[in-house]
Amino acid sequence: MAFDAHDKQILRELARRVAEIGHHPRQAERREMWKRHNGLQKTKPMVLIFPEGAWSEILPHDTLQCTDGLARRIEWHLRHKIYYWERLRDDNVIEPRINIGLVWSHTGWGLQPGRIHSDVARGAWHPDPPIKDPSDLAKLRFPDLVVDDEATQRNYEQVADAVGDIIEVRIHRRMHIWGESSIVRELAMLRGLDQIMYDMIDRRDWVHEAMSFLAEGTHRLLDQMEAYGKLDLANEDDYVGSDNKQGITEAVEHLADLGHRRIGFVRGPQGSTTAAERLEAYLAAVERLDLEPDPALVYHGDYTLPTGYRAGMALLKLPKRPTAILASNDLNAMGVMDAAMELELDVPDDVSVVGLDDIQLASFRRINLTTIHLQKRSMGAAAAEMLMKRVRAKRSQPARQMIYPTHLVIRGTTAPPKSAAATRKTRVNK
Repeated sequence: MAFDAHDKQILRELARRVAEIGHHPRQAERREMWKRHNGLQKTKPMVLIFPEGAWSEILPHDTLQCTDGLARRIEWHLRHKIYYWERLRDDNVIEPRINIGLVWSHTGWGLQPGRIHSDVARGAWHPDPPIKDPSDLAKLRFPDLVVDDEATQRNYEQVADAVGDIIEVRIHRRMHIWGESSIVRELAMLRGLDQIMYDMIDRRDWVHEAMSFLAEGTHRLLDQMEAYGKLDLANEDDYVGSDNKQGITEAVEHLADLGHRRIGFVRGPQGSTTAAERLEAYLAAVERLDLEPDPALVYHGDYTLPTGYRAGMALLKLPKRPTAILASNDLNAMGVMDAAMELELDVPDDVSVVGLDDIQLASFRRINLTTIHLQKRSMGAAAAEMLMKRVRAKRSQPARQMIYPTHLVIRGTTAPPKSAAATRKTRVNK
């Protein structure tokens, strides 16, 4: 659903001003100064101004002119950029783009902290902790990630429709997790900061148990974010990654060599450059190997297990279903396998499945997934070494990229399609 004409006109006027500011030569100068500053070179003192709570007075929401909720958020974001440039004049770099954040949340810890608000306008609040007794710790549950990709895509399409021809609009897959990843903050909300001070003296073992539980749950949540492809680099400089083209091409070639002509593909999330690279490699391989091109064979989703299941159900119910499906990661592939099982199709006799990542679960006997192996350990070590070199460098260095090769691990989820197998058997009998 598009914004109405009134909201669109306001956003377009603001977008033009932000685009003008973002392409001003001073922005490039500031970027270079920050690189020199972070490279520990001597520069002029860099100044950042963060008004924090004062924004409610600088740009109060009752002064916004748009009527739609999303349009008002974008209006505030654009006015925020303009105010920095025209009034604050610090060394913030004003980028000529609008980032559309992911619509996401998590299921919580099983107990919900309350808030006791001040009687004074904009006064401080303090938590109403739900853990009244130490035994309440047993009521906690690990949180699970909830990402609404459809809502995210709708937001992106609305904003892109309004101002996409004026300023870059992109889905920003970075999750702001400073609160969710602070286990001390979580415990303070659940137990109360004052009470924790007593607990550290009177119930030290209990505090250790509580912190261990929160740490495990937080790591689990971060692992879900990483596995679902929802964590991006927090910079646009050094990069360590995998050769997506090589991996996808090798997988398609393997399936083609087995005799598959109709190969489905589960695409990663919109706005992901990695997902776009993998789709491009798949389409190029299909064309080069003269396989059946069909837009219906591409399912647009994300990197989650439920998406893999939905993709499998959609692709395998096509009037002319694929004989093989290539997924954008192993979770997608396992979801496809689950869908095939529900449809009483055998993997690999009725449909071959290929994943990407080669996570530990892929090698389990009951799964035995053919997949594209990524050198994650080497990539992690290289990224850490890059970071340390940049921190220790006495002068700025140009941006560096390291692309690691991939290789296909052939296991038990790929085989010739039945038609090809029957043809081969007939030829042998003759």
